[in-house]
Amino acid sequence: MKNGRPMRLGTVGLLSAAAAILLVSSLLVSQDYEKICPISFGLFPGTKLETSCAARIEKDNVKLSTFLSELRTGEGLASYRREYGNIMADRRLNSEAKTDLLVKIKQAILDPWIKHLTPNPFLGTYLEYPKLTTETGVTVEGLELVVAELVRIVMNSTYVDAQSVHVALEYLPFKSNEYDAAQLKYPATKRGEEPVDMIAHIKTVLAYAPKDAPVTIEGLLPHRTICFDRE
Repeated sequence: MKNGRPMRLGTVGLLSAAAAILLVSSLLVSQDYEKICPISFGLFPGTKLETSCAARIEKDNVKLSTFLSELRTGEGLASYRREYGNIMADRRLNSEAKTDLLVKIKQAILDPWIKHLTPNPFLGTYLEYPKLTTETGVTVEGLELVVAELVRIVMNSTYVDAQSVHVALEYLPFKSNEYDAAQLKYPATKRGEEPVDMIAHIKTVLAYAPKDAPVTIEGLLPHRTICFDRE
């Protein structure tokens, strides 16, 4: 009986120590999933920069949606869509034979159509010089390669459209190398036009059925001193 109290205290001590170890372990585990960032940046909601940029991107993405609809229903690719559908519906062809035939109609019909695609359907938008990342993580750049991927996506889906947009703003310090390079890349098109002082890096996620993996399409939009919506 003399040892009863010390044993009980010892048990309590062991349990307390175990609880402390579990607590520390749980904290360490949680830290793996919830990193604490000491500083964060963002636009104050409702500012002129935010609202004008959002309106401009919405306007540009209307052009993107219109172009995607044209790929699905327009006369320009009617023969390509017909040949594509016939190949995919032919049960006599194995996957390798279908791939070979798809490459042939791409070279014969699609590539010439893209090469002579004028004017640029994204002229004046953030997608004027586009980049696209496919559902498998492959990235292509330039109008011709990006349009070819958009055609592929449209041919293999029942619906494609912009799902969400992410914007990252790059400030160009006055007379820095980046600032000077931007003035050369985006020269003034009107007399008295303000210099480019910021670049918006825009990435749009395309949702399309029946695929689940997202495709992203992105480009750059220069900002001048008097905001994005200046005509």
